[in-house]
Amino acid sequence: MEAPQTEYIWQNYINEPVVVIAAGFDWNQPYSCLQWGTEFGLTYPILDDVTNIYGLFGTGYIPHNIVIGGDGEVLYSAFGYNQISIINYIN
Repeated sequence: MEAPQTEYIWQNYINEPVVVIAAGFDWNQPYSCLQWGTEFGLTYPILDDVTNIYGLFGTGYIPHNIVIGGDGEVLYSAFGYNQISIINYIN
């Protein structure tokens, strides 16, 4: 489960110009949007992906993690969760 690790990234970069958000769909399988945040103690925003943000980047696998630079360039886009790669691209 990557939610606690993503919270770790958020907390470690909270004073930097880094924004962490989660977007998902098919809520209530097993958690609703609110339940995801409560269950895992998340403090970053969780969006109900009714507009299909995932469709902009996703490749059919969940989770899918994206790092976007300040200029809007996609620096990292991969399914699964690779915390080392995500942090390397943030840095």
